[in-house]
Amino acid sequence: MKSICLFGFLLIAVPAFSQETRLKKQNIGPTANISETEEFDVLKTDRNVRHGTYRHQLRGREVESGFFRNNQRDSLWTTFYLRDGKVKSRGYYRNDRKIGIWDYFDEKGQRLNQFDFSAGHWVGSPVAPSDNLPVRLLVGGDTLTASPEYPAMFAGGREGYSDFVLPTLVYPAELLRTGQDGRVRMGFWIDKEGRVSDIRPTGREVGPLVKEATRIVERSDWQ
Repeated sequence: MKSICLFGFLLIAVPAFSQETRLKKQNIGPTANISETEEFDVLKTDRNVRHGTYRHQLRGREVESGFFRNNQRDSLWTTFYLRDGKVKSRGYYRNDRKIGIWDYFDEKGQRLNQFDFSAGHWVGSPVAPSDNLPVRLLVGGDTLTASPEYPAMFAGGREGYSDFVLPTLVYPAELLRTGQDGRVRMGFWIDKEGRVSDIRPTGREVGPLVKEATRIVERSDWQ
């Protein structure tokens, strides 16, 4: 099942990587003024294949870490709040897919929710937003409008949303020069693993704003 969103005692297994690797670092920031980097291991025999540890840093702070195995996410992955480095989410991947129980935390370190990606359901009673608005659900080939008891939520809740968007957003330079501003309303599908697709504006928004909003939505983490 997909939903469409309007934008508006832990055993840690460290994988063994027997193939020879080398460290690679690259800048992925949208502009030269935004310090955002990825640091990861690649195979010596093929530098396009990620294989080993991975770190993602934004403005000099680590926001994500994990492991790759033959270009696919594997083993333990953790995301962190930019402001203080506390854990935002934590769980396991296998063959590039989330598996088992993932934990989601607020900025105080308190666990908000747990989701079992192997079983496809929440663990216990998740904390849902108070403003549970109707969303469109894709069930099989049918599209329905409903207010699900537990809708798709941004990892870390509202605090996680603000922590992700505010330091990541880059206002288009061409609009700054002309003093233009605006509001962008985006629609996109969220699948049961929290991945987004089919991102598009829902009105007649300004092009550069849509481009930046799309970039942010593509990188967002939902549960």
